[in-house]
Amino acid sequence: EGARSIFSADAYFSILLTDEMKYRAMQNAYKFYREDPVFRCIVNNLLNFIIGKGLKFKATDEDPAVDAYLKKWWKANKMDGKDAELIKRHLLTGEMMMRFYKTGLTGVLAKMPAVRIIPFWRISAVRRKADDAEVIESFKLWKASTITAPHMEYEEVDAADVLFWKNAMPEEDRGEPPLLAAMRPCKWYQDWMQNRVVLNRFRTAIVLFKKVLKGTPGRVSSVSAANPDATTNHTGAGGKIEKRLPKAGTMVTHNDSIEYEWKNPNLGAGDAGEDGRKILLYAAAAAQVPEFILGDASNANLASTFVAESPFIRQIEAYQDYFETFFEEMFQ
Repeated sequence: EGARSIFSADAYFSILLTDEMKYRAMQNAYKFYREDPVFRCIVNNLLNFIIGKGLKFKATDEDPAVDAYLKKWWKANKMDGKDAELIKRHLLTGEMMMRFYKTGLTGVLAKMPAVRIIPFWRISAVRRKADDAEVIESFKLWKASTITAPHMEYEEVDAADVLFWKNAMPEEDRGEPPLLAAMRPCKWYQDWMQNRVVLNRFRTAIVLFKKVLKGTPGRVSSVSAANPDATTNHTGAGGKIEKRLPKAGTMVTHNDSIEYEWKNPNLGAGDAGEDGRKILLYAAAAAQVPEFILGDASNANLASTFVAESPFIRQIEAYQDYFETFFEEMFQ
């Protein structure tokens, strides 16, 4: 009683991300790409498999002049590298936006129209047709040129002058990062690695114990003070004198009333490596990439690699078809 149906309108809108949530996810995706090696590896490998050495195009018109014009336009707008940048931005933010400047500064139709990539942080609002939520009429774009510049002024840009694709449902305004599900396990793996570094530091810490046999408190104090490294030049926390381990090659002379013993902490956790692999597999599943893409080919053989490649290849082909349509629309 009182249970909400998964088919109700409230349940539908509860699974949608707000524009503010998507904006934060896009920011985090860039942060992960900059700081997280696993997430960066996923993005770069997808990018390299999707576009390879770059976009290749040829005019369908048999007139050589048309093909020459397109190549000249491509060079004039410095599009070499921008094709890969567009795809990378889509992988990180779930959005691609290009603005076409069809006229020059004087308002005359440009012989060679300029095109510019619009970053996600410049999109302020999306204006839709009142009676059709899937038709975009215009965009509200901030004039700030960088992500750190304050948003002071904006301009209304007609949808006909913009090519905007997003990873979202048609009625949504903003895109959703396609690798959003991979960000959490990447953070888990980052935390796991940090804990392993700290654990390894403790596991490899070795302490030299000097045991004074049948020694009185006064005797123990005098032996401790006689340590050759216990000088005022080596002070630790609270100004106390540090006891340094003997340097390599040091000869220690003592009688049978003193014993030296090496000790290191027994912290276990020897099987934690499998936990790290499980987290990586979780991230790989979220990104739909095989395990060897993340740098671990220890469990791969010829048969398993072919099996793992098959869904990955299908995903890459789907991405290529998707972006091919985008670039075809750009040329139109």
